[in-house]
Amino acid sequence: MLQAHAHELSELIGVRPAVLVLELREIVERAGARGGRSVGALSHSRLVEGFEASLIAQSRPIACTKARRAPEPAVVLQVVLAAAQMQRLTLTASDGPALSARAQLLIEALPPATWCALRTLDDVR
Repeated sequence: MLQAHAHELSELIGVRPAVLVLELREIVERAGARGGRSVGALSHSRLVEGFEASLIAQSRPIACTKARRAPEPAVVLQVVLAAAQMQRLTLTASDGPALSARAQLLIEALPPATWCALRTLDDVR
């Protein structure tokens, strides 16, 4: 999975954060449409909102430090998988690396104070 994460990262260099958010949401929506234990219980928009909230909360320990370095891909992947699990979202083998690469670039693009103040990815420009 980490090799796929690295490949995704290389493909996304230079993509604006707002576009990364749109792509991240699209991946979550597709995963929700494929099925999972929570599908039917939550609308796709609530599923995406829940995933985003979990992602932001789970990533704060790695994104909110003043002396922040680029987060380790394995840590970001774990954060993404934890956020998906909290939403009972079933990911394919390609979803994890696709989501984690976008999450990593978002974390790297935003200053720690901005990331820590996020409530939703709607605030990413």
